Amino acid sequence: MNNHLVYWVARILLLVTSCAMLTAFAAQPALNYPTKGIVVIVGYEPGSGSDTTTRAFMPFVSKALGQPITIINQAGAGGALSWNALSRAKPDGYTLAFAGLPSIFNAAVLAKVEYDPLSSFSYLGVVVQDPVALTVKAGSRYKSLDDFIAAARSSPGKVTIGATGKGSIDHTIGLGIEKSKGVKFNIVNFDGTPQGITAVLGENLDAMGMNANASMPFEKAGQLKTLAVGGDKPFPGLPNVPTFKSLGVDLYAQAVYRSYIAPKGLPDSVYQTLVKAIKVAVDDPQWKAQADKLGLPMVYLGPDDTTALAKQLNEAAKVYLAK
Repeated sequence: MNNHLVYWVARILLLVTSCAMLTAFAAQPALNYPTKGIVVIVGYEPGSGSDTTTRAFMPFVSKALGQPITIINQAGAGGALSWNALSRAKPDGYTLAFAGLPSIFNAAVLAKVEYDPLSSFSYLGVVVQDPVALTVKAGSRYKSLDDFIAAARSSPGKVTIGATGKGSIDHTIGLGIEKSKGVKFNIVNFDGTPQGITAVLGENLDAMGMNANASMPFEKAGQLKTLAVGGDKPFPGLPNVPTFKSLGVDLYAQAVYRSYIAPKGLPDSVYQTLVKAIKVAVDDPQWKAQADKLGLPMVYLGPDDTTALAKQLNEAAKVYLAK
């Protein structure tokens, strides 16, 4: 072998070795993940059911990961602003988001969004299944859901229902009653549930759509009256409130599945670490006690079951919300 050939062979070997070292170095952060704090984006106002769940649950995920987790509220457009932001985030595991199923699909059907609910995200798991609810001010002239529907029938488009944005699960409560009972409401959108509750208490809004766990403390404080809840059976936190089903109302979504998502394209080791951390947090006895205290109905679905549910609800949204 002549010297010239030896020189080039040596150069090629050096180049291959360098590339291998760079590849190993680049992969190292994923292998050591997480090495810094994580941000979770919540697309609803502080005090909403989504925000309450996330702030209660994430400390246990933080404990499992050994890194701090910061909650950032980016409210608006029924949660779509937060999912738009996540779709632009780097897929490194340091930016996650809360996702209410089916709201994430509803928003994509009803409005122009930057994300595709299936191809833009990786689903990490469901931790809570929270029934929907329709509430009015305590002492309201609406003593029952039948009263509320009768008022809408006699004054089409005059009775108001609050929702947290077009495409939110609150929005579909009004749509479901309209389709089931042949009435028409004026659905008013707010950035968050607390704003809608304020409007109801101030008698500037007839009713507010929300989740049962968000209505429960106001019901117990004598400020709100819950007319109906989603689900096949009464909500344990409000055992005397009838279900929509029992009153002949067919809702597209009986509950919100509170889940967490990451941008698509995570390194597999990062994805598996996050999935495991969520499962460890779900199994933590202190989380179970906290969830019970807050009235959060715990239901764990792993990533495969959550992804399957996502596909099902995505197709249902296209049918139910078709114009």
